[in-house]
Amino acid sequence: KLVKGFVVMSGSVPRSLGGGAYNEIAEHLSRDIQLIIDTSGLALRKVVNLNPFLIKPNIKELEEILDRNLNSTKELIDAGCKIVEMGVQKIIVSMGSDGAILINNKDIFVASVPEINSVSTIGAGDSVFAGIIIASQNVSSLSYS
Repeated sequence: KLVKGFVVMSGSVPRSLGGGAYNEIAEHLSRDIQLIIDTSGLALRKVVNLNPFLIKPNIKELEEILDRNLNSTKELIDAGCKIVEMGVQKIIVSMGSDGAILINNKDIFVASVPEINSVSTIGAGDSVFAGIIIASQNVSSLSYS
């Protein structure tokens, strides 16, 4: 049994598992394990109750968690704060070319991205997610992440 460190759970969960696969995995982990989760749909809605260290929904996924439309940066920030109040330690709301919002129980950061001519956005969110994971394990400052 893994007793210390972090576990990254990422990707979609097959419908046949009912969205609870990540919850079942988490049941076998020590409370000292930090859960870092990047998923969607029912699986994402279910993992919020696990009090994960970090989740990374996009706008649509955040809307699905809270079952409401989010139409402004302020609404996204308020929604992210609500998720933190529900027990998630850190949330990164991915806004595509508009950047990202990072929220924990003390800080809110809105990050913009430089304008570029992209060939493909495939993997962009995953790269941001990986960078935040590495930074959050090596430094204490969310703003640095």
